[in-house]
Amino acid sequence: MSILDRVEVLTAKWRGNFFTIAVSLIIFLVVFLVMDNHFNYLQQMPKQASVGLGKILGKLSLLTFLLAVLYYILRRAYTYSTKRNVSVFLKRKQQVMKLIKILRHLHPVVGLFCIIFMTAHAYMLWDLAAVRALAFDSGVLAGVFLLCITLSGIYLLEHSTTDQIRTYHRILGYCVTAFLIAHMVLT
Repeated sequence: MSILDRVEVLTAKWRGNFFTIAVSLIIFLVVFLVMDNHFNYLQQMPKQASVGLGKILGKLSLLTFLLAVLYYILRRAYTYSTKRNVSVFLKRKQQVMKLIKILRHLHPVVGLFCIIFMTAHAYMLWDLAAVRALAFDSGVLAGVFLLCITLSGIYLLEHSTTDQIRTYHRILGYCVTAFLIAHMVLT
């Protein structure tokens, strides 16, 4: 069984219940954060450790965002190269198509983990480490746009024929990228 077949089988199992899984994970995260805010579980960590953990969560969020965006970039580069007969992707057409299919199946899951890591990153650095700066504001804007991307992505999973929402999803991705770059420059 190839990697593509394994990914297709795995994603077929949760595809129908993705909305339920996504809402459950987000509710679990929010409940944990509210409980931590009330009972101060994570306040017992030293400030330096919470800053370090917050930065690790931020890097995980960035990596998952880049992995989610890689699907779009690779697909656009492949279609551009096939229309122009550029030989970059034509030599390894089968491998590139397989990678695009794998990334297409993983895109919603990776996007969900990106929003979870981003929320935990913001909580660790804002609430526990009390980091307040202009970088925080740009990160909040990136987070708001990332939340809008997640909501439009969940809508697209339910109604896949909506091209206008797909265009909004892509434009919001550009906005997140811009605010993410600003966030990284300002930190």
